[in-house]
Parts: sequence; structure tokens; C-alpha cells
Amino acid sequence: MLKYGRGVGMSGIRIIVTYNCNFMCGNCRYKCGPYRKGIMEVNNFRNKIVKLYEDGYRDYIIIEGGEPFLYIGMIYKYLKKIKNIDAKKYIITNGFWGDIETYLYSLNELKEIGLYGIIIEYDYFHSAFTDISTIKGAIEKALKNGLNVTLKSVFLTKDISVKADILTFEFIKKIRESYKNIGYIFECVNTNEQNALLKFKTNTKEKVIMYKDRENI
Repeated sequence: MLKYGRGVGMSGIRIIVTYNCNFMCGNCRYKCGPYRKGIMEVNNFRNKIVKLYEDGYRDYIIIEGGEPFLYIGMIYKYLKKIKNIDAKKYIITNGFWGDIETYLYSLNELKEIGLYGIIIEYDYFHSAFTDISTIKGAIEKALKNGLNVTLKSVFLTKDISVKADILTFEFIKKIRESYKNIGYIFECVNTNEQNALLKFKTNTKEKVIMYKDRENI
């Protein structure tokens, strides 16, 4: 079930604002990690968003990293800059802040300036760096602030036939037992198998903005 903006006939923007991350997941497509410093400048962020919005990508804006919440002040500035843009705004996060109480109030401030939802990544790859109780804490903080919450998990196979996928499936079951009203996104590392895993096809037109050219990775 998809509970954020991507779906049939939707168009939106995904913007990677940093490659800095406190995790080093083996499946990370951007090879993010603690050693990769830097974050997109605020006016550059706004200009790129405005241009694509004017080009017709208007349904949603996803802010991604790296881990955006390592730069909570910058996230606040980003959302302030695009506050008047009429699109659903999301942040993808690893939820490391789930047991940090101040983030309950930070999320409230972000919602007040336009944040619509949080997409929390958790699966076998992320479990090496955080635990399910921290993820539940992040979910609870987001829900308390009235934010849309989606859990995103990556699988290696379409039929959940390897140990890593079985563990991911067990994580999802535990979370579903506690939270019935959140969304779920399942992706497959093998893109050729992804549609079979998801059991549906989307017709999403999405533009991706990179913080830096991937040739520099």
C-alpha cells in the first residue's frame, strides 16, 4: 500500500540534498556514509524545486539523503523556502532520532511550515545500525504530530527466499502489529523483479535532483 504521493498518473520531485549519513547500508544506491560531507545550499535547493514545479512536477516533493535529519536546521530552511509551493512534502529518513525526545517538537515545527509526511526506511540492511524500538519511536513521534507515515523496506528477492528478506519480513510484521494505519513501500534490489514484488505497476513521472554528480562518488 502506498500512502505517499507516488501513484498512477502522479508527477513529482525527489531531491537528494546530502550524501552524509550516520549509517553505511550495503544496499545504498548513493554510497552514503559519515565520511561524505556537505549539504545543498538553500537557494540552490529552492531554485531547482521551483524550476521543476513550473515544468509540471507538482504532486509531491521528497527530500532525501543521506540522512536529512542530521541537518535539522537546513531542513527547516528548505521547507520555509518552498512553503508556498502547493505539493505534498516528504522527508525520507532512517529514523535514528526515534528515541530523541526533542525531535517530537522538531517534527511539529516542520509540519507547521508544510511537511506532510515521513518515509522511514527499515529492513535487514538498516537493522545493523538501529533497532526496531527506535523505529517505533520515530513512527510514534510522527503520528503524534499528525504526519503521514510510510515504512519503506528493500528486499533482495521477489519471493522472500533468502535469510535477509525473511528478517525484513519479520520486522514488518512486528511493526504492523503495533501500527495499523501507516503505509508500506516494498522495493527490490533487482529492479527487474520489482514490479512482481510490488504486485502493481505505477505510472509515476518523477524527476531526481542529485546533490552532486554521481560520477564523483
